[in-house]
Amino acid sequence: MAVHVPLSERAQEEARTLMLSARNILHPATGEPSIGASQDMVLGCYYLTMDRPDRLQLRIAEFREQHPDLAKLDDAAIRARVVRRFASPTEAMLAYNMGQIQLHDAIQVRLDSDEVFNEPGKPEPIEPSTRVETTVGRTIFNDILPRKLRFKNYAMKKDFLRQVMRHQGRREHRDERCHGAATAPADPGRG
Repeated sequence: MAVHVPLSERAQEEARTLMLSARNILHPATGEPSIGASQDMVLGCYYLTMDRPDRLQLRIAEFREQHPDLAKLDDAAIRARVVRRFASPTEAMLAYNMGQIQLHDAIQVRLDSDEVFNEPGKPEPIEPSTRVETTVGRTIFNDILPRKLRFKNYAMKKDFLRQVMRHQGRREHRDERCHGAATAPADPGRG
């Protein structure tokens, strides 16, 4: 038998906001994301963030053919000459939009971030404005991430996307709790 209890306006509003799908991102029991990327989204993110070392090797070989006098240089020295450098991710994306570089070309770009993730879950501290070797696709992917979650410098597979969503979901959930506690009116009945 059901018991019907009249709810106050405030209780009804709280129930509505807590049950919104936009707020129900994490499972209450586990803290894991209740939504996840699948199929086309995973494939698109992986394609965007993958690198192509074969393209770099091809550019090194072309450089050796075009400059036989510099052929005696080692691969690292030639690599430094072949990899394009950009002052910011925006400049790199502009060069990509103008067709000057390809999505998976190795580039060096200066980052505003104070850490870079070359492996999932392992941040490496860097000095501000340090050049990082990456791809244009990775700069595009990181451009949509919140500033606190940047800079993911690896190919995004399904599990890695789930980690990013988990991180963001926990951060938003924590921010909402802090914001809610800071803005909630004091209850005069509590003592």
